[in-house]
Amino acid sequence: EGRIRQSGPVHEVFSRPADLAVAATVGVETVTPGRVVSAAGGLLIVRVGAATVAASGPERIGPDVFVCIRAENVILESAPARSMSARNQLAGRVLSVQPEGALVRVGLDCGFALSALVSRPAFDDLQLAPGAEVMAVVKATAIHLIDRGSG
Repeated sequence: EGRIRQSGPVHEVFSRPADLAVAATVGVETVTPGRVVSAAGGLLIVRVGAATVAASGPERIGPDVFVCIRAENVILESAPARSMSARNQLAGRVLSVQPEGALVRVGLDCGFALSALVSRPAFDDLQLAPGAEVMAVVKATAIHLIDRGSG
């Protein structure tokens, strides 16, 4: 439409899209509505569907946001880890698997729809198949929030 939606370093545009149109253009796989329920110490707690996630971001955003998560930033584990730096460990169930060359796209239900991208060896090691239970791990810094008013 003859307008620049966002400009900046490539990494910034891909990891921190300015609005929904940019998120769609750069291929952010998970974009879902959420509501900020609290903010403290640089972390925002966001209710997303039946789940809650922690995201790093500006405390002045919201309360209604879109939660954006790139599939390559989702790590799948077979069980919860006792301690790790990632703030989000989401119990999930595999809904779908789609081979994409050396990678496999895994559709999950973690209380909201989430997409993960894993290598074939990881896919095999975790014995992923529809119905399998997994833990989806996402760092707070890998979750980007867009104010719903800017979408």
